[in-house]
Amino acid sequence: YSAWVFNGTSTLDIGLVGSEHIGTVGYRASIAEQLNEAGHVIGISERYSGVDYLGQDAWVYDPFQDTTFSLQMSQRSDGYAFSQADFISEDGVVLGFYELYDGESLLGERAFFWSSGNGLFDLGSLAQGGLSANGWESLYKAIAINGLQQIVGNGQALGTLSGSQSVFLMTAIPEPSSAMIMTLAGLLLLSCRRKLEHGSGN
Repeated sequence: YSAWVFNGTSTLDIGLVGSEHIGTVGYRASIAEQLNEAGHVIGISERYSGVDYLGQDAWVYDPFQDTTFSLQMSQRSDGYAFSQADFISEDGVVLGFYELYDGESLLGERAFFWSSGNGLFDLGSLAQGGLSANGWESLYKAIAINGLQQIVGNGQALGTLSGSQSVFLMTAIPEPSSAMIMTLAGLLLLSCRRKLEHGSGN
C-alpha cells in the first residue's frame, strides 16, 4: 500500500520509493499520518531487504517543491533504521525522533528538526554551547513548536538515571540576518526543567 495526497488537480503517490523501501516482488508500505493547511504531509515508509523488515523511515512531502524528503539520520550496520515524524507546524517545520546507532549498538532515541529552508538536524546539536553545558545528556523527543519558535519535548538531564525523562524548552534567539539557520544555531536549551514522574500531581 502507498501514501497519497490530492492536490486539487491530481492524486500523487508521496511515499518513499527507493530500493530500501521495496520488498520482495515489489511490496511497499507507506502511511500518511498528518497534513497541514499548506499541504505538507508527514508519514512513514517501511524498510526492507528482500523479505526482511528493516524498520521505517519518516518522511515529509513538500507541496511547494513537489518532493518527498527522507527524515532518516542513522542506520544499524545491517541497514535497519527507525525514525518517526510526530508533529508538523502550519509553516512546515517537522519534529520527531530517530534511533541513533553506532555499528550494531543502539545508543538511544534522539529528537530531530526539519524545515524546507534548512534541512534535517539532530535537535540537540542546535543547543547553544552544547547539551552538557546546558545540563542535558540527550534530547529524546520533540513534541511541538509554537509561533514564537519555542520547542518543547522530553530528554535526559545530566545526573539522572538512564531512561529517566525531563521536560525541555528550546527558544530561538532572533538574529539580525533573520536567516533561519543562524537562528537555529543560536537555540538556547533552558536550564530549568521539570522531571516527569508517573502519577505525580505536582
